[in-house]
Amino acid sequence: LHQALRTPIFWCLIGASVVPSLVVTGLAFNQVAILTSRGLPSSFAATTFAIEAAVAVPVTLAAGWLVDRYPVRYVLMLGQVLLLVSMACLALAETMALVIAYSSWRGASSALWTVAADVAWPEYFGRKYLGSIRGAGFAVGVVGAAIGPIPFGLSYDVLGSYTPAILLLMILPIVAAIAVLQARLPDIDRS
Repeated sequence: LHQALRTPIFWCLIGASVVPSLVVTGLAFNQVAILTSRGLPSSFAATTFAIEAAVAVPVTLAAGWLVDRYPVRYVLMLGQVLLLVSMACLALAETMALVIAYSSWRGASSALWTVAADVAWPEYFGRKYLGSIRGAGFAVGVVGAAIGPIPFGLSYDVLGSYTPAILLLMILPIVAAIAVLQARLPDIDRS
């Protein structure tokens, strides 16, 4: 763990994990409120979770195929890009079609980064100390998930809209995508 903490790739993978945790948790906790504040029915807003799951299942299988054939950093980057696309759809969503696009892209994004992250940690750091390394990464992800709803609540309370939070948080997947694209194998014992 101490060796891993000193490598840039550890922090890139932390970012690749914490960004979706933070953003997706914030969106999930506020999704119905975001969509109903735009005049969409609450029943439809709740249905978006099912759309997300329906898309995530086949994309999870595709993500496994992708990480077997391409560098995992590209799949991690793609997950971040799709999270950005989903957030852009949500920022503009005032129609059911854009909401379906949002939830579909979000499901695809979650499937990609979940599979790719599970492959990336042992690929970059080996399996011998994977428990302590992955445990540290998971703990940071939990903190991100706990923080995620706060910007949305503040945005609504202070500015009367969730859109500023969505737009501001769109910076995070951009930064994470750039970071993971730079990922290279660390010079540590990966036995």
